[in-house]
Amino acid sequence: ILYNKQLLTERNDSSAVFIFSPQQLGIPYMDIEYTLSDSTQLRGWMAVDTTRMQAPLLLIIPDITEGAISYIPTLKQFCDRGFNVCVINLRGQGNSDGEYYTPGITSAKDVIQLIHSLRKMPFIDNVALMGVGTGAGVVMKLMGDSLPANVLILQNPPVSLSRYFHEAAIQEWGEYILPLLPAFLRSYKDKTGVNVEAYDYSQIVKNVRVPHMIVA
Repeated sequence: ILYNKQLLTERNDSSAVFIFSPQQLGIPYMDIEYTLSDSTQLRGWMAVDTTRMQAPLLLIIPDITEGAISYIPTLKQFCDRGFNVCVINLRGQGNSDGEYYTPGITSAKDVIQLIHSLRKMPFIDNVALMGVGTGAGVVMKLMGDSLPANVLILQNPPVSLSRYFHEAAIQEWGEYILPLLPAFLRSYKDKTGVNVEAYDYSQIVKNVRVPHMIVA
């Protein structure tokens, strides 16, 4: 299970409590277990506004360093404001199937499949997508060829995937990792098919053809 410092709450006795389920915050929700066309299963949660027949859906795509569990408080905040909110682990992330996380076209196509199915739910109105970090990159990638959502929120999108991996590696292991980084990136490309150098998000965002907002 992926834990996050944001998920710590304090009891009256000041003992830390891990939030690992929407149930702990009293959120009306359902488990999501979506099977893709290649039989890979994506898992997450949907918080449902039970006071409305229809409500807009906010679909959250987490960063590579996070997972659905990181967004349980966010589920409550947006559900309290009248949204249906779904947060999903991509393939290779959290408790979803898949050996490797792929922040490229594979994940973008997965999200498109998921959106088409979620739109069939009778209580879904419009769809907004919020991508965080590399999740914002996935959201940008899927909006270039089709228009599966009505609006986008891009939170902390990386300038490029190469720069993102470079900065993340230094933050995690220090600058002594830099001589080994090219070998790691080649290995990642061999395993996932993702050419990190080709993902310049500052250019990809220019192809987004729906209303969008970039936030820090």
